[in-house]
Amino acid sequence: MKCLFPLRTAAGLLFMLLVLALPAHAAYRVIGVDRSDTLNMRAAAGVTNTVVAELPPNATGVVMLGEQQKVGRTVWVRVRWKQQVGWVSLAYLQPEASAPPAGRPAPDAPSADMPVTPVPVPARPEGPQNAVAVKRDKEPGMWILECGGRSPYWKVEVLPEWINGRLGDHLTGMPITHKRQTHGNYRNVALETEIRGANRWNQLRMTLTYNRSCYSTLTRTRMAFSVEGQFNDQMLQGCCRSLQVQ
Repeated sequence: MKCLFPLRTAAGLLFMLLVLALPAHAAYRVIGVDRSDTLNMRAAAGVTNTVVAELPPNATGVVMLGEQQKVGRTVWVRVRWKQQVGWVSLAYLQPEASAPPAGRPAPDAPSADMPVTPVPVPARPEGPQNAVAVKRDKEPGMWILECGGRSPYWKVEVLPEWINGRLGDHLTGMPITHKRQTHGNYRNVALETEIRGANRWNQLRMTLTYNRSCYSTLTRTRMAFSVEGQFNDQMLQGCCRSLQVQ
């Protein structure tokens, strides 16, 4: 146990050295963003600032302008893409020179038929909230829980053994590490469900309560479950519903 602190300190110093070594005006590409999503470019560093552009998940030619700022655990960099200038999370950029050949998935974006595990990319150390997006696909007929809320914006899909998650601009995926249910007088519906998940960078816990009266501000509908939880150090509140994938 005595060696943990020096190791973490060394890792932190290595991370800062890598950040400071980022060359200005080098070309980068977007990685780790789901094909159906985009990477937000903001007017200033931080997820609360205005979105000035949305970069597609396969965007290339992103030019680093040499400025970086750390907000919480996230390192933001100032970039130019086409005619837009703004700030994006460094976790979703990779030098074009190290990009994989066309037709081959990036190391942190496994293809659908490969086993999915949250493996870190040594060339791009990341903080707890910048984990590479590892999303498992939903299969037809599968029953899942869909949860979310605002302030902050978050959304979670609970699959049988996996959690797909999003908090603001941060995407992540993790295996379910703990599940506990209390049924009471209900046989088919749990009155309370506790779910936990974790990977190397992130930890998530949620407690769902069956009340059939939770009003979702995301969908503007009433859902069967209210939820409270925590993603790393961020408290979460919202609603959940169970649904079958079509």
